[in-house]
Amino acid sequence: NVTDIDDAFPLDPNEWTDTDGDGTGNNADMDDDNDNVTDIDDAFPLDPTEWLDTDGDGTGNNADTDDDNDNVTDIDDAFPSDPSEWKDTDVDGTGDNADADDDNDNVTDIEDTFPLDPSEWKDTDNDGTGDNADTDDDNDNVTDIDDAFPSDPSEWKDTDGDGTGDNADHDVDGDGVLNDVDAFPLNGSEWSDTDEDGVGDNSDDDVDNDGVLNSLDAFPMDATEWSDLDEDGTGDNSDDDVDGDGVMNEADLFPMDRSEWADVDQDGTGDNSDDDVDGDGVLNDADVFPMDATEWSDLDEDGTGDNSDDDADGDGVPNTRDQDDLNAEVGEVPDSTNNGTNNGTDANSTTGDIDGDGTPDVDDDDIDADGIPNSEDAFPEDSEEDSDLDGDGVGDNADNDADGDGVPVDEDQDDFDASVGRLSTAQNSDVDGGFSFMWILLLLLLVPLILLFVRSSEDEEEEAMTLAQKEVVALTDEEE
Repeated sequence: NVTDIDDAFPLDPNEWTDTDGDGTGNNADMDDDNDNVTDIDDAFPLDPTEWLDTDGDGTGNNADTDDDNDNVTDIDDAFPSDPSEWKDTDVDGTGDNADADDDNDNVTDIEDTFPLDPSEWKDTDNDGTGDNADTDDDNDNVTDIDDAFPSDPSEWKDTDGDGTGDNADHDVDGDGVLNDVDAFPLNGSEWSDTDEDGVGDNSDDDVDNDGVLNSLDAFPMDATEWSDLDEDGTGDNSDDDVDGDGVMNEADLFPMDRSEWADVDQDGTGDNSDDDVDGDGVLNDADVFPMDATEWSDLDEDGTGDNSDDDADGDGVPNTRDQDDLNAEVGEVPDSTNNGTNNGTDANSTTGDIDGDGTPDVDDDDIDADGIPNSEDAFPEDSEEDSDLDGDGVGDNADNDADGDGVPVDEDQDDFDASVGRLSTAQNSDVDGGFSFMWILLLLLLVPLILLFVRSSEDEEEEAMTLAQKEVVALTDEEE
């Protein structure tokens, strides 16, 4: 539809215009205006003088005096193509709007009192002059060069150089003692005057004024103490254990000697250095009981000294019954009288005779003299018992349930018949009453008999003793 007269390519139905006259039709030409910007990137593809329109206002940047339309002409705009930036104070390539430190003084704009002045950033006294140029930054009338705290209007001096101004410092001289308790608050070498003599303790030869020089005084700050024998931190004048041996002074026979505290034998020599602590004549090394003057040996090593040990040789036989109480291999001598004394020293018998009737037990048919032959006596060596109906090891006389039927004697219809049980309540009442009367009557009859038996036994025992003594005399005569 383009006439040949207007068609740059009358014979080519695909082309009809050649804007840059380069012989290639615009349809095939990638750069119609030949401005070296491809049509696809060219805001003005048919205008060789324009190709970019930054602010999209229809005027190409080459003709536009404010390309980014930020109201700052391109000639004054550090960022003519960036509508958000137009100034770069520190020329660091970042616009001031995005730059956190516009003047590049290493102080962020938000903290910089002078954000566009790289030589200033702070104005302590807010007098309009930056601290770098101000000779009295805190305006306390003390020049910065003489002010220990040039930025603090409440401080200007620091006597002890501890970083805290004197006005706020509770210890101005820095001696570790607060001003209000410091006897010398402006003297860092003194703070106390214990004896109140006007001379500080640090230079006083006798701080507590107790008459003992500091160099010799274990407690130079305490006028009541000067010595500490046991070096336990408590002065001797108030120490309950001066020598520190663990024994209180009043109980310590040697209160000033930590190596001694006791003297068992009271010989004037402390036990720790005494060769015979208990003074029994046996040296400690040989004394099994070095602290007991009544003991020195323990043959059976049972912890009881031989002098008080009932079985010195530990053979299980009491000394009084032992043929040799210092020899565990020699055993018991028969105790014929059952009185706890061995026959070697018992004048009553030379052979076993439990009932003391003069007949040796080996020949006696009734050893316990209870009237029951040994062969019929369940307890042949116990004159109080002779039978054990229920076989429980307890003689019937002492057994509360002789027949072993579970019914006590005083409630049993027959104490010696396990097949006969408990009395009825009525029977029990009658029996109890009958028993009470019966026992009284029985006791009245038995008392004379018992007295007669005791007298007879004493006579027999006396006779037996006399016979034994005669036997001993006879044996002695024979040996001689």
